[in-house]
Amino acid sequence: MASRGEAAAAGGAAAPLTPSGRVVVTRDLDIRQGHVLIGHAGIQGIPEDHAALEVLNYVLSGGGFVSRMMKLLRTDTGITSALSGSVEPGRGVVNPYLWRFSGRPETIAQGVRLALEQIATMREGGVTPGEFEAARTAYVDGLVPASYETAHEVATRFAAKALFGIYDYQAPQYLNYYAGDEEQLAALRKLTREDVNRAARKYLDPANLVIAVAGPMALIRKHASSEERTLLEDRR
Repeated sequence: MASRGEAAAAGGAAAPLTPSGRVVVTRDLDIRQGHVLIGHAGIQGIPEDHAALEVLNYVLSGGGFVSRMMKLLRTDTGITSALSGSVEPGRGVVNPYLWRFSGRPETIAQGVRLALEQIATMREGGVTPGEFEAARTAYVDGLVPASYETAHEVATRFAAKALFGIYDYQAPQYLNYYAGDEEQLAALRKLTREDVNRAARKYLDPANLVIAVAGPMALIRKHASSEERTLLEDRR
């Protein structure tokens, strides 16, 4: 008989769902900022190419200040003070692949456009050699080993793995990542850049995103370009 952990992880290589077309939802709120949530279907459990997906997400949005989207939307343009991108493995269900950020109403529509462009660019062009090596090193030498530094961390992680079949997803400060064990480290060490680029084409789905924006919508639309206003038209 399968353990609870094995049952929870069953079907872990399930392919992402493919909703038809983009869905755009806006909500007018009398608040000082605009809030954005963008996403599409992600993963259930741990697929065979999960190491490639983790490196992809680290470069795109999960690596904090070194990720493409954080550098563009925070450092280069000042649109947001923080951005997160997470692809947490679902426990028995397909979890969404999510990106979220907030910012001034005057520039939030630009942020949506730039975020969508980054997702599409990553899918089409993949990661550079430098990005690939830096991200893989961050996991092998940093994120995974650091997840086992204390007895409490070890006990908590082993309990989660025994109960659910996968470790807990981690999101300290601006990072979002899944740290596994020796099996993940072995997969990372033999990973190639083409593996990561293949994962980008497989898991990123810019044509079938759900885009949710909440805030003072009249002000947001007033400062949006014609292209950006089109992006923010409700579409369900």
